[in-house]
Amino acid sequence: MLAVLAAVPRARAVRYTSGSTGIPKGVVIEHRQLLATVAGVKKQGRYYNQSTSASKADTVLCYLPLAHIFELGNELVALSCGAKLAYACPRSLSSDLAAPCGAFEAFQPTLMV
Repeated sequence: MLAVLAAVPRARAVRYTSGSTGIPKGVVIEHRQLLATVAGVKKQGRYYNQSTSASKADTVLCYLPLAHIFELGNELVALSCGAKLAYACPRSLSSDLAAPCGAFEAFQPTLMV
């Protein structure tokens, strides 16, 4: 992977497909593409289907795998707005599934995708 990143000077990440329709493939994501994603979402003014963007007062509960491209985009937008990130496994979101408490109780998130 380092060789791939070194070959593309502006590369910032490599995301891999699952291979469900063929051989898994790595896709190089450049810095400008990450910035364009964040700028596009913020320009729409609709972050998480709300009328305003996230803010420093928000805590975003993240539970998708960190390798997921959708999760990467969500996290970058949230961080660009100053929001805090909290990580949880889907199996530990509520106190019904986790002991002594779940992620909802522990982090008290204001946003979640």
